[in-house]
Amino acid sequence: MGPLTGDAAIYGASPKKGAELAISEINANGGINGKKLELVAEDSKCDAKEAVNAINKLANIDKVKFIIGGMCSSETLAAAPIAESNKVVMVSPVSTNYKVSQAGDYIFRTVASDALQGKKAAELAYQMGFRKTAILYISTNDYGPGLEMVFKAEFAKLGGQVVISESHAAGDADFRTQLTKMKSANPDVLYLPSQMPENALVVKQAKELGIACQIIGTETIQDEKFIEAVGEAANGIIFTSFTQYKGATAYAFSAKFKQMFGEEKAIYSDYAYDAVYALSKAMATCKNPQDSECVKAELYKTDFVGATGPVAFDENGDVEGKDFAVFKIENNKFVSQQ
Repeated sequence: MGPLTGDAAIYGASPKKGAELAISEINANGGINGKKLELVAEDSKCDAKEAVNAINKLANIDKVKFIIGGMCSSETLAAAPIAESNKVVMVSPVSTNYKVSQAGDYIFRTVASDALQGKKAAELAYQMGFRKTAILYISTNDYGPGLEMVFKAEFAKLGGQVVISESHAAGDADFRTQLTKMKSANPDVLYLPSQMPENALVVKQAKELGIACQIIGTETIQDEKFIEAVGEAANGIIFTSFTQYKGATAYAFSAKFKQMFGEEKAIYSDYAYDAVYALSKAMATCKNPQDSECVKAELYKTDFVGATGPVAFDENGDVEGKDFAVFKIENNKFVSQQ
């Protein structure tokens, strides 16, 4: 369940490919207790209302007991109460909003919380010597406001100041009004918790307006389409993203992904791959693999090494041990700074 159409489609299409790869492997090895897994895809369009429609269909018509998703945090938070009431297990490979931690007993995620990412970005900005920050965030889903709130609080604790914070809607194409205000505020750094393609438009328009401050973004910058759209202006941008696991399982996943789809692994695809495997391992331990109460209980005992590294969940269903690293765009490449 995720956005398969619209501006946010990459956040649904990429995880879907990761899930498809995992399912193909599991089925090739006999499935779950001899039964094959089947993928049922619903387009929730990165929209809370669409997510409610999607999960109602999946739970009540398709009788699905296990969902990889939602993807956008707004989808997961809107769908979570319905999942709880129907005892449907949801494992999100994308939703990073800090509120997901308290979304319910049946809600899990293989990706780290923005409570960690916002803190990492604030510490990074302060350590680089920046004391005055502007924030331009997407406000029409839960992703942007969550990061804006965490960053602002953490930056203030360190002694920094957010001199201006402006928002925009998904699909906006003109950010000159917000950026002009920001230029007047003369910040040291612009923090950009938004999404593609808005990220690219903001960077291009900031350059046109002569805004030369450092830009710090999030994992949504880590998209080849961003570099294609922005060109040379992308170089020098810093962003936080998920720590890259470099074990054998990660390399094996990348190779199998390229073999199956003819392209390099895409953002979040490995987190969806691990989400499917987490569910499948829990299902295999239950007498009835369709018993979602049993599977939910077994997920809390999950402990394996996947494409993203060790996978285990805490009492909130949050993945343990995952962190955020710092990357910089250099020569049109994403370069780890750690």
